[in-house]
Amino acid sequence: MQGLPPVIAWFGRASTMVFMENREDEMKITRCASCDGFGWFEDDLSGQAENCDWCGGIGYVYRDARGRDAPIPKGDFAEAAAELERLEAERLREMGYQGSAKKPWQQVIRKGSRLGQDPYGADDEE
Repeated sequence: MQGLPPVIAWFGRASTMVFMENREDEMKITRCASCDGFGWFEDDLSGQAENCDWCGGIGYVYRDARGRDAPIPKGDFAEAAAELERLEAERLREMGYQGSAKKPWQQVIRKGSRLGQDPYGADDEE
């Protein structure tokens, strides 16, 4: 590892630059600390949404061994797709997603409300 020259790596936008001290620095994909994996922010007053500047709207970033984050460049999407899908499924499970869609009247949170009633009159409790 000694003797390798430092490498300057560009990720995403030209303004984002990460200095890696050697080429063996492993970049791991992790949830963006700025937007917590959502990839965007919504203004509470206006309701307008904007992509997260930190991750570029992806929700995930590269993190090096020293804990420095960098956006994932578009050219890496194909290579990182499987890991991004796994991380997103994990994040959704943390929020309570079970992996299947339910009709509004099948959702526990809607029981007792107008949306919790089956509009077809059938008992559809699959």
